[in-house]
Amino acid sequence: MSDTAQIGERSGWIAGLDGRTAAARRVRQVIDLFTAALGGTLDPMKHDAVLRAAELQVTAEALRTRSLRGEPVAPGDLIKAENLADRARRSLRIGDAPARTIRPIRERLRAAG
Repeated sequence: MSDTAQIGERSGWIAGLDGRTAAARRVRQVIDLFTAALGGTLDPMKHDAVLRAAELQVTAEALRTRSLRGEPVAPGDLIKAENLADRARRSLRIGDAPARTIRPIRERLRAAG
């Protein structure tokens, strides 16, 4: 079965997975948030990147929740999942703060007198 046959028309739906689970609902919610942050309409390549970023985000959230409940979670797995989710989100340029321009010290001293 090809990849295109596995992906459904609804965002966040993948054949063979139950879209009614809490995780699937959260993936759809994160997809909606990311899509809105990117302006609403996405081309297929950007949609795939958003889907991947949302799935990684939900995976990281689930591992953190399990860890906070006291369930055994390998710290390395949690760190890797959060780093991957963060990198995927940053690759979409969602939530990037504008860079502050810092003037060189000579200019600041000259302006101060």
